[in-house]
Amino acid sequence: MSTIWQNVPWSQRQRAVLLDSGAILGFYNTRDQWHEQATQGFSRLAAEHRLLCATDLVVAESYSLLLQRVGEPVARAWLSFTDTYAVVYHTPQHHSTVVDFLQRYQGRGYSYVDAFSFVTMEAQGLRLAFTFDRHFQDYGWEVFPGPLP
Repeated sequence: MSTIWQNVPWSQRQRAVLLDSGAILGFYNTRDQWHEQATQGFSRLAAEHRLLCATDLVVAESYSLLLQRVGEPVARAWLSFTDTYAVVYHTPQHHSTVVDFLQRYQGRGYSYVDAFSFVTMEAQGLRLAFTFDRHFQDYGWEVFPGPLP
């Protein structure tokens, strides 16, 4: 069972990295344009003993993308890996915050999942996201493994 984010000690939270579905898809899909960078990134995060976390919406989005693009066995294998990182669960209170966020930043093309990730990062004091989605960098987050081209 995944660790619930609220149960993670503060000392571990400070070095946490929020996962985005693009990094997950890139790692598991050998044909993805980001496969090499995702593989190297996950190796580096493991070597640095970084806590990985994701929102439950990223978990759902990643499973769906892997199911569609790579197949059910890979999607199910990835889902079993979710036990190794902390998960922030979406609540009804988050929904209104995300809707307000999307209203405030309309026209920028942020998805609901990205907006929840941004709201989560702000609320939890996270600064670093493992992503290949330019929206994170455009909003001002530090992206791992480095600035996107």
